[in-house]
Amino acid sequence: MFVVVVVVFVGPLPITTIRSLPSDRSLMPLAQSTVQWDPPSSVFCPADEYLVEYQLTNIDQCATTSDSPQGVYDRITDTEISLMGLVPHSTYRVTVTAINGGGAAENALSTDIQTEEARKKKNLVSIAYQCT
Repeated sequence: MFVVVVVVFVGPLPITTIRSLPSDRSLMPLAQSTVQWDPPSSVFCPADEYLVEYQLTNIDQCATTSDSPQGVYDRITDTEISLMGLVPHSTYRVTVTAINGGGAAENALSTDIQTEEARKKKNLVSIAYQCT
């Protein structure tokens, strides 16, 4: 009698929830944002770590997004990260991918976040002006 054992490493399920947390201005600088996500719900293929990538998509002032600040945080084991050194008055696209011994999840989850200054500006009266 032969017993055959097959071990298949399968990547984790994708992350289903990602959110930007409000900042406490007394604890962190304004050009920083905290992002939090829920781990994939899988008993058999849990995520061991996460890949977090961010890319500047919009500057809400007279500026251009060429040479856009971007970053990658690899091997994050927590489900929350503070992104520091962000451009004030800006929007970023943040993407989180779950990873385990079987590889990366097939689908990553993305969300747009804004630095505190950009969120506050939405409550102000808009004044049109031209950059020179």
